[in-house]
Amino acid sequence: MRLALLLLALATAGCAATPPMYEPSTVPSAPSLTAYSSGSFSSASESFTSSPSAPSVPQRGATSDLVVRPDMLEMGFALRETEMSEAQAIAAAQATVAAIAKELEQVTQGAAKVKMCGMTATPMRLSYSKAATKKAEAADDEKAPGEKAPEKVKMIAVTVDGLVEVPLAASLDYWGRMRLISALKQVTREVVARAAAVPEGRRGATFADPRPLVKDPEGHRAALTERWVRRVRSFTEVAQGGAAPLQVVDCTPPGPIEQQVRSLEEVALSLNIACRLNVAAGRQGGGRE
Repeated sequence: MRLALLLLALATAGCAATPPMYEPSTVPSAPSLTAYSSGSFSSASESFTSSPSAPSVPQRGATSDLVVRPDMLEMGFALRETEMSEAQAIAAAQATVAAIAKELEQVTQGAAKVKMCGMTATPMRLSYSKAATKKAEAADDEKAPGEKAPEKVKMIAVTVDGLVEVPLAASLDYWGRMRLISALKQVTREVVARAAAVPEGRRGATFADPRPLVKDPEGHRAALTERWVRRVRSFTEVAQGGAAPLQVVDCTPPGPIEQQVRSLEEVALSLNIACRLNVAAGRQGGGRE
């Protein structure tokens, strides 16, 4: 007799995920954030409607081993700077990240920390002039008579990506956490708007929604393992009957603890442990010794 035990596995994101990429183009789009999962705590968007419908109630159910209160916010981002050389683009990206970090620190009382993850460099062919690096180029009908449009030149676009981490104090209630998220998103909207104003997409910025997480999920491993053991014992007591006792065999090493956001106040933790249940030794073959 052989029975299999399967636990749910949940996906998580971070610097270990595939770094954001974008395709080379003469008109680059905003940097991609496909490696990051967006949360469900969005603030007001730039679009408005004159006849809003009633708010819908989100479904937040999640199967898990343990539900705990999150103690940090994580926000993925990607930034692009384009210059004549890769070294110049890297320096510009570093300066931009430093400026954004300072803005985020101001709205979090110094709590926000930036962790850099990856970088890509892509050759581009864009218009370039000294004036264009400081302000938008004049429209064609505003050019002086005989003035030529800037020629397309080879440039290097450097895209960097990373994470913003903000600790959540245990004393901070739901409304305090929502105000913190709102302040973070206000900063990111302003950063994106400034990047969009740079001509020809030479600068780009994309931010994921802040996600509440548990900073040290490994601290819950013992509790998760104990819960798994209790479930296995309860299952075997019901399934084995009196004649064929079952035992756990062929266990694989447990994987990392995985997280799924249920709400701003709850994160579901799961530990994937795969084992087989088999008839206890000495009871095989109809129970004969």
